[in-house]
Amino acid sequence: MGLLGRLVKVADVLTNSWTTRVAANHFLERYGKVLVLKIDRTGKSIELEMQLHGESEPVAVHVGSYEFDAGNPGKIALKGVTVSKAWMDQLAKDFVEGKSLAVPGEIGKYLAMVL
Repeated sequence: MGLLGRLVKVADVLTNSWTTRVAANHFLERYGKVLVLKIDRTGKSIELEMQLHGESEPVAVHVGSYEFDAGNPGKIALKGVTVSKAWMDQLAKDFVEGKSLAVPGEIGKYLAMVL
């Protein structure tokens, strides 16, 4: 990891993922607003709370573990994904859980530095 990557990671840790939450809001703003984002880099888990457009209550998402694809750093696999809304939880299990997902270039570069 280069100097920029180390600086981004330090900034993220020092701000309790505030910088990552700001970046997440930039990428997800058309869906809603990220209210809480907690990243456990040691346990490789993620907690997210988001206020989605058109929803009266925030949605909580838990990712039990994440792993970048060693052969393709532009892909990530999420495991142990749960969502507080039943229908979204089922979608996550059907289309996200354990699948190797492509991460768009701009986001992937940032995630590789932060996670």
